[in-house]
Amino acid sequence: MTKIGENNTPSNSPNSKFYHKDLDTHLRKFEMAFDSYTTSQGDEKTRLKSVMDGHLILIQSAASEIMTPNIHKFIAKLTKDYHDYLTFNSDEHFAAVKQDLQTIRECNEI
Repeated sequence: MTKIGENNTPSNSPNSKFYHKDLDTHLRKFEMAFDSYTTSQGDEKTRLKSVMDGHLILIQSAASEIMTPNIHKFIAKLTKDYHDYLTFNSDEHFAAVKQDLQTIRECNEI
């Protein structure tokens, strides 16, 4: 019988690089949907909001596994600014979301 770690095979638990890559992927997909949302109408706007909401949850999930300083604060700010944008639909809130995405990307670099 072998002990854990004795046979030099990697464990099944994902490492932090996986979460950083996952976060980056969902940030990009969120941003693509966000950019399209601003010019869409009707059912397409509803679909894109659903896509953004889904990616925001995945962004939060990936970030919860990353121990980078301040990333959780920036994710909370993104969430707030995103909801403010949906409520007020202003250029100021749009710019805030774009800045939040950029800040999180910079924090996510390893």
